[in-house]
Amino acid sequence: MIELRPCESDADLEAWRSVRISVIPYERTESVEELRRSLSAERLMLLAYRDGKLAGSGVAGRGDTASGFAIPRVLPEQRRRGVGTALLHSLAEHVQGLGFPDLGVGVDDGDGVGVGAGAGVDASAVWQVAEPASANVWPGIASKLQS
Repeated sequence: MIELRPCESDADLEAWRSVRISVIPYERTESVEELRRSLSAERLMLLAYRDGKLAGSGVAGRGDTASGFAIPRVLPEQRRRGVGTALLHSLAEHVQGLGFPDLGVGVDDGDGVGVGAGAGVDASAVWQVAEPASANVWPGIASKLQS
């Protein structure tokens, strides 16, 4: 069973950080204090639990270009079990509720493209925001995924 919960406490924010650090260890992750300051009515930060165990996290809200954004992340050992799809649907619903006409979906690796495709997101609408450091790509440069 997959359970999604919003981040409300410092312990929740620390759990959210732990997922991000696990999935993209080569990038700086905001501190709990920084994350707490970033919380707003528009920004949703979720934790995903599968069978009671932390499995992933996600964030959604107002993007930089007058559109919404959603970034689901799933721990490697929890992938391909519906966690990413559940996160993506919930994050997309949040953005839709904010009234944004578009949704940019960020993924951190190739597995994220599969989540998007499985959730009905056109691969041309999925943007990769970081690639593994071993790929010798400057982290944080957005590049559109080619199918």
